[in-house]
Amino acid sequence: MPGGGGSTTASGGLSTSASAGDRLPGGAPRVRKPLDSAPFQAEPCSVLTPAQLASMSVGGPGKARSRGPSGPVCDWDDNTTHIGVGGAFVIKNPQGLDTLYAQEGKGFLQLFEPLPEIEGHPAVVYGLRDGRGGGTCSVAVGLTDELTYSVAVTLGFQHPTRSDPCPVARRAAELAMATMTGGA
Repeated sequence: MPGGGGSTTASGGLSTSASAGDRLPGGAPRVRKPLDSAPFQAEPCSVLTPAQLASMSVGGPGKARSRGPSGPVCDWDDNTTHIGVGGAFVIKNPQGLDTLYAQEGKGFLQLFEPLPEIEGHPAVVYGLRDGRGGGTCSVAVGLTDELTYSVAVTLGFQHPTRSDPCPVARRAAELAMATMTGGA
């Protein structure tokens, strides 16, 4: 795993050996390399390039909303390939990824799976409800201890991997993080 701090278990979960100082109050790992995402918040559709979108079979530009319910959002939809991707900077929650860990600790989430780091940043698959059977999945990545980037994927009835949408959501998060960290 990039940056160390844990290992992937046989079931794909994350086993960490981090000390209490490496964790936030809700249990989330601290972000060791905070990312300045301000330029991307100003242009939320810039996190995925046309080539990255094409690699996921999503054509066309995204539609930006400067302020979704949580912060700046971009939606990419492709009716031909039956895929919708939404990316949001969750700026209205100053606890960042730690909020999801705290919600999981209180039993509020039906879906919660820590992932190996993405571009050196902690990440989780999550959902108030487990929508995987219906073709939906969300991945959140900690950009800083106070800021999360969240990707939600919806796969239509015709999409070939509708029954397993989380790898698509993870791939979208990986591509967005590659862009934001300068790896794209």
